[in-house]
Amino acid sequence: MLASEKTGASHDQTTACAPAVRRLFSVVASRVLFWLEPIPNRLGLCYPAVMPTVLRFDGLRVVIYPADHRPAHVHVIGAGGEVVFNLHCPSGPPELRESHLFGQHEVNRIQGALASQIGILCEEWRKIHGSD
Repeated sequence: MLASEKTGASHDQTTACAPAVRRLFSVVASRVLFWLEPIPNRLGLCYPAVMPTVLRFDGLRVVIYPADHRPAHVHVIGAGGEVVFNLHCPSGPPELRESHLFGQHEVNRIQGALASQIGILCEEWRKIHGSD
């Protein structure tokens, strides 16, 4: 079964990934080899179907994608929107990089919650990506 079938993503969403990116690839996690098909997120960027949720609060998921780029950052997903914050490891503060469908009040609240957990978030980034 394709990752798009598992997640309910439409065919149009999976074709948004470039053919070279859509090929199956491997990710090593906890010494186990997984074969995954990338799927696009809400921003249209392609990531593996496995997305480590490193923190949850107020119905939101804080995610670090395994095949993502530097600088260290997190995606906060929920309530129909997504925001991305650069972490500025090791001591912060988190800085808004992009916001989709969240109001300024909600973005400020999320930023405060991330700031209070910056040490944990930076450690999770290091576990997944190595040094920042």
